[in-house]
Amino acid sequence: METRGIRNKNPLNIRKGTSWLGLAENQPDKAFCTFSSMEFGIRAGIKLIRNYITGWGGRRRKYCTVDAIISKWAPPSENNTESYIQFVCRESGLSRYSAIAPNDKSSIFALMGAMCKIESKYILSRTMFNSAWSLL
Repeated sequence: METRGIRNKNPLNIRKGTSWLGLAENQPDKAFCTFSSMEFGIRAGIKLIRNYITGWGGRRRKYCTVDAIISKWAPPSENNTESYIQFVCRESGLSRYSAIAPNDKSSIFALMGAMCKIESKYILSRTMFNSAWSLL
């Protein structure tokens, strides 16, 4: 059986609330976005993580480390955040407190690859990631 994230072409399970490029015309899920293709779902994830890192262009608080990004993405009120952080660090090879730059494709790919595994059991390929990045 497909996971919700794969069914919605939204492997990071991004909640509704933003008018993302590439949203499917039909939005059958009440809580999470459905995208027209997996590339657009991944693109939205890249945009959102880069916004966390930059603080939405300096307008909000910045979340630059794996620890900060995951704590924002998967707060303790909804998730076992500590377990999520440990998994992402183990899977990605990224350090918990090392800063990630918004244009560091390699680190963002590693981060998102681990996050996709947790969120929807989706294995993010470098090809799919690069295709989504090209849509930015």
